[in-house]
Amino acid sequence: MSVISTSTRHFLVETGYWMASGGDEDFERFVGDAFAGTDSALIDVSKGGGLMAVATSTQWSEIEVTATIYDSEPSPEAKPWDAVSDVTILVDPPGPEDEESCIGIMAGPVPEDEPDPIFLPCPTSRHARWHLRIHARVPDSGVEEHLLVFWPASDSAAHFRGA
Repeated sequence: MSVISTSTRHFLVETGYWMASGGDEDFERFVGDAFAGTDSALIDVSKGGGLMAVATSTQWSEIEVTATIYDSEPSPEAKPWDAVSDVTILVDPPGPEDEESCIGIMAGPVPEDEPDPIFLPCPTSRHARWHLRIHARVPDSGVEEHLLVFWPASDSAAHFRGA
C-alpha cells in the first residue's frame, strides 16, 4: 500500500452538508433525495454512485477536508473519529485534455467559492470505481475535520444507494 497523493482544503459550508460530483447523474434530483434512502448520518451516495452528499455537524461552519489517495486498501485510521462510513463511488474518466479524473466539491450556493477538486488517477477511458472511507470529527479547535481515504475498487464493488 502506497500513498498516491494527499491534499487539504478549507471551506465554508452554508447548508449543513457539502456535495461532491464525480459522475454525470441528475444533480437536482439527488439533492432533493439526499439522505432519504440511507442509514448513514454522515454520507449518502446517489443511486449510480457519481454524486455524494456529506453531512456536517452544523448548518453553517468552516471545515477542513483532507483527501488521501492510496493504490490499495490502507489500514484503518488510528485517530479517534466521531463518525466513519465506507462507500463506493463512481468517477467519470478524464476529459480529452486531462490526465486525471476529478471529484468536484460544492460547499454552498456561491459557485465561485468552490474548493479545488480532488484528483484521482483514471488509467482507462471509462468510469472508475473508488472505495471511499470518510471520517468526521469536531476537535477542541472547533473546526470540523473530514478525512477522505480513497483506494481503487473492483468493477464488481457497488455500495451505491439502490445498487
